[in-house]
Amino acid sequence: MASVAGILLTWLLLKLYGPARTRSLYASGALLIVSLAITLISAEYIVRYSFRDITTTRDNNSYFARTWLAAHPPRKNSHGFREREFSIEKPENIYRIAVIGDSFTFGQGIEEKDRFSNLLEHRLNRSQGRYQVLNFGKAGTNTAEEVNILKHQVLDTSPDYILLQWYINDGEGRDSKKKRPWALLPSHFLTSYLHERSALFYMLNSHWQHLQVSLGLIKKYDDYVMERFGDPDSAPSQAAASALEEFFRIAKAHNIPVGVVMFPRLIDARGSINNYGLGFLIDHAMVVCRQHGVSCLDLRPIFADVSPATKLWANRLDPHPGPLANRMVCETILKDFKQGWVKNDAQQTHAPVRTADPAYRKP
Repeated sequence: MASVAGILLTWLLLKLYGPARTRSLYASGALLIVSLAITLISAEYIVRYSFRDITTTRDNNSYFARTWLAAHPPRKNSHGFREREFSIEKPENIYRIAVIGDSFTFGQGIEEKDRFSNLLEHRLNRSQGRYQVLNFGKAGTNTAEEVNILKHQVLDTSPDYILLQWYINDGEGRDSKKKRPWALLPSHFLTSYLHERSALFYMLNSHWQHLQVSLGLIKKYDDYVMERFGDPDSAPSQAAASALEEFFRIAKAHNIPVGVVMFPRLIDARGSINNYGLGFLIDHAMVVCRQHGVSCLDLRPIFADVSPATKLWANRLDPHPGPLANRMVCETILKDFKQGWVKNDAQQTHAPVRTADPAYRKP
């Protein structure tokens, strides 16, 4: 088809302009194509060099994330988590803490040793190695999916405590009606191909998506969330609350204490938690925690004074919690939860074997 089109174009140009003019036009076109190719290739390598510090981005399919993950593949154990191998049966004299969450727990964009779960185990075991903190984080999960992880994988490990990491998008679920930005290119294949292989395309496409929001071509994320979850009695809000309540009920049925660590978006709050966008989602979740007597840690106060908030990020293109944020989370968790862990650990050897509530039946 391309050959036929080329022949037809040449014939038309010869008819209109003659041989000399046609050769000149083709020479100019070839020069333009070569110049454009050189410009794009140069721009590609300039962007790669300028952003050589980038590890991951918001998604793991981008050029930056794929390049970094290829050089630093996260280990996966036989249970499918980014965690060392461990026995399902809990060793004697060990207090086992299971941390369940999404990409924040998984450790998007950071080394395994820098995650708050790893830091917690290290700090708890400074005096004696009696604590085991297991990471059950999976990128992209929501509360309903974390309920399944709890039921089908975590309970079998006999944890003494379950720590749920919660983020403001955990109640969204898989909303197929959410409007996506217009693509920069008309071809889905070409868009996906360049997204995975070009740093320049990733940056251009990101700016194009932000431009659509600023021009009002697509709804702002905050407006979308407010529309669905602003009313705590709306169907989406109730579904989000129900998923959290189910998580608590399952843990209670197995006599396992549970706590929640609630992350806000890592944005500049200028010293006040009232400046956090979508903070009402945390407030709604805190209500569910209080109703079920669950200890919930709101991280907004500890992050509010950090400016610029990008200090908390994995890198300047990835707003997932970086090493600093994870260290701050670890310290705050220890202040709020450690006393209960130490007390329960001390009582373990005198406590009866924990059994599930007979009214609960694992599916």
